[in-house]
Amino acid sequence: MYENIFGVLEEIGLSRNESKVYLALLKIGVSRTGRISQEAKIDRANTYYSLKKLEEKSLASCVEKNGIKEFEAADPDMLSKMLDEKKAKVKNILPSLRVNQEKTTESTKIFKGYKAYQSIIESMAKKDDEILIIGNYPKTALKYCRLQELRKENHVKIRTISQTTQKLPLMEHRMNSFEQPVSTYISNQEVMLVVWGKNPKVTHIKDENIANSYKNFFNLAWTAS
Repeated sequence: MYENIFGVLEEIGLSRNESKVYLALLKIGVSRTGRISQEAKIDRANTYYSLKKLEEKSLASCVEKNGIKEFEAADPDMLSKMLDEKKAKVKNILPSLRVNQEKTTESTKIFKGYKAYQSIIESMAKKDDEILIIGNYPKTALKYCRLQELRKENHVKIRTISQTTQKLPLMEHRMNSFEQPVSTYISNQEVMLVVWGKNPKVTHIKDENIANSYKNFFNLAWTAS
């Protein structure tokens, strides 16, 4: 149980010792450094250092009584506030990051997993007015990401060529008899190739010339279907 809690606390920015001290404070309430050190099972120097760090993060407060410092843990709801503040900071720098991204040269990267697929397809829906898809894909592939929501917001059309289809808004489909081992997603400047499985293999190509070649192939196949 505690290992799971430690893992989550570390993911949002606390060190292992800070996590131990914070959990100890929640358990024992207002306490002096020595008592906290005993409960957290770390030495006094590291306990004091961790308390200072927790104060900086507004996760602990200190009250001095008769020259002796006592510490108290902040309400756990502060952890959610910390996350909200981090999200707000990331949101503020996203425009600058996207400008830098647009300046980068062509690239080909390989990823594994549904998260990579979802991130790339959602990015396409934010930047382009049409996405072209060749090949079959799992029914859940488009359902469990924000693609549909983003398509409605940005009026993004989808054209697909495959053996099967889903009926979705703003989608045109044409059948073919070819069994495609790879799903291909094409936008104005990007191509994504997906080999489906329990842990999909995703190849992401950022190259306008390659994207145009794929679009030309798609349009020929579209006309022939």
